[in-house]
Amino acid sequence: MRIKLGFAQCFSVDRVGHSGGLAIFWRNNVNCEVTSYSRNHVNVNFSNNETAAWSLSYFYGFLESQNRKNSWDLLRRLAELTRLPWMVIGDFNDLLAPEDKWGGVPHARSLMAGFQEVVDDSLLSEIDLQGGKFTWENSRGTADWVKERLDRSFATKEWLHMFPLCKLYVIQLQDPNFRKETTDFWLALPPSHILPKLISVSNFMARWGRDFFHNDGVKLYFEEKDRLNELLLHEELYWKQMAKVFWLTEGDANTKFFHASASTRRKTNHIPNLLNDEGIRVQDGDAMCNIVKNYFLDIFRGDQLLVAGLSFAEFTIAVKEMHPGKDSGPDGLNPAFFQNLWPILGKEVFICCRDWLRDNSFSANLNDTNVVLIPKKENACCMKDIRTIALFNILYKILSKVLANRLKRILPQIISGNQAAFVPGRNINDNVLIAFELIHCYRENFV
Repeated sequence: MRIKLGFAQCFSVDRVGHSGGLAIFWRNNVNCEVTSYSRNHVNVNFSNNETAAWSLSYFYGFLESQNRKNSWDLLRRLAELTRLPWMVIGDFNDLLAPEDKWGGVPHARSLMAGFQEVVDDSLLSEIDLQGGKFTWENSRGTADWVKERLDRSFATKEWLHMFPLCKLYVIQLQDPNFRKETTDFWLALPPSHILPKLISVSNFMARWGRDFFHNDGVKLYFEEKDRLNELLLHEELYWKQMAKVFWLTEGDANTKFFHASASTRRKTNHIPNLLNDEGIRVQDGDAMCNIVKNYFLDIFRGDQLLVAGLSFAEFTIAVKEMHPGKDSGPDGLNPAFFQNLWPILGKEVFICCRDWLRDNSFSANLNDTNVVLIPKKENACCMKDIRTIALFNILYKILSKVLANRLKRILPQIISGNQAAFVPGRNINDNVLIAFELIHCYRENFV
């Protein structure tokens, strides 16, 4: 990476597990001396012929809240040991004020007070952030969406006097051209049914992705070093989608891990053969498809659709509630596509779905489904050993979720209060607690 970026020297601290790790790169036109380092910081002194010597600390705060005091103590020690004009920058894993967080549970005021105290004790001033208020987010597009300002930079007044024009920018990691090009493509499509338009935009996005990863775009991003992080994120998101790992955050960048997860997932999900009704092992693809088809024909009895009083707001809520990274159906589009372009295509989606329900007539391709077979155990040989997942077109999922959300409103009225599961606001554990309380009551009465 040092050679690709064009730097002469580098110094790094290895990560622990899937997080952490620090690295610093520099060119030959500056003198750089690493004075101290740990798992949570790297401190260096810089000097050249144009400016006086100054000190820079790369900081990574302890992630666990119970260890935040260790972060604050480390920052105090660095301030005490530094005699030069000093700047500290990094991921502090902490907040200074309530407005540094959007969504989720409010940050503990005791932690914010402790962080502010160490900043004041170290005689540091914060460098203004340009280009955005937050530097980290999680569960984007869902009800649990959280954004925080974890990355920041501080400096002493001596350092700010040396570099009065210094600014800190938030770099947008998603490619800024993708949304614009996709929107322009959608608006340029001739008026037609929404399903063919979705197929067209899906094919356009596939071509866009191939061009980005395999053509001159990659070389361009390596040449423009300021946008290197953007390229790495595209690669990571691709393999994260392939691996279907949702518990890692965007800060846990580990492309090698996603490669291994995707390969293992593909190997685990491979089904070489199935047993038919006569107990004969079948390996031919068409014959295996017939086994799957006959299996579901024996299960499904029909569907019922709920049609009444649909509104655009209901569709907007349903789209926002979807996890953006879920698998796509035969159309190749995932929920993130509809969430990002909902202001452009939302009205058209709503009108088509509303007309389908009103006329009680659906497009033939609307409920096309990819049925994925996942083995429940090793050496699965019959359909009972296999778990099935149906991957519908997202448009079909949106329509189903709208109806499901509407049905949720009346479920408490038509389902007995004794039924504790699968109803919002109820918990299956309630029945267990009631049973324990009854047993306890009987025992107390008999005693």
